[in-house]
Amino acid sequence: MDEQLGVIESKNGTMNEAEGQKPPEAEVKTPEAASRVSPKAYTEEEVKALVHSAKSETGREKAALEKEVAALKKQVETKDAEMADNASEIEALQEKFDNLASDDPDRFNVAKELREARAERKQLKDDRRVLDTEKETHGETVKLAQDTLREVAIWDLSAGYENGDPVRLKDLCDVFEAKSEEQIRKVADTLWAKKATLPSQPPTLHPFTSETVGGGGLTEQDRLDARYPTMKKK
Repeated sequence: MDEQLGVIESKNGTMNEAEGQKPPEAEVKTPEAASRVSPKAYTEEEVKALVHSAKSETGREKAALEKEVAALKKQVETKDAEMADNASEIEALQEKFDNLASDDPDRFNVAKELREARAERKQLKDDRRVLDTEKETHGETVKLAQDTLREVAIWDLSAGYENGDPVRLKDLCDVFEAKSEEQIRKVADTLWAKKATLPSQPPTLHPFTSETVGGGGLTEQDRLDARYPTMKKK
């Protein structure tokens, strides 16, 4: 009997091992704080403050860049004038040099002036090229600032309409090429109704006095009747 039980236990053990049964592993649970990250919610006042700050900052940057672009344009105009004068100088020196005899002592001096004028022209062209590059770079930055202001204006204006959708408003503004705030507002007016504006200040409540009720010597019941006319006894 013992031998049979041993055989049975041995078979059972062999079968369990063959089936590959393992003890259940402990389940690893992720803490709720780590598994869930709640996004920060902004109030309408905070959103307006952020939009105002973005518009102000971008507006200042745009104004500064436009000022630099204007200065670069003036430098380019000055450089163009210098290049025109230099071209006239080179033409005059070349004509003078060609009219001098080969043994004329002034020929050497004119040739020297001509070389200097041509070197100056090369430098002017290099300076002009640098100015063009700077102006182009500043122009791209100004355009980026303008696009940013347009994006901010779209988000800001869409918040003033019922069910305003800034993404849809931007898509339509791109279609109609609306760039200014006035143009963006016209597009928004065709899509939604404006939100109702609440009065900025509550109405002023005047306390009941002997003058407002109609004279002095009022009893407590008179004051109650004046305050709550619907409760006045008939």
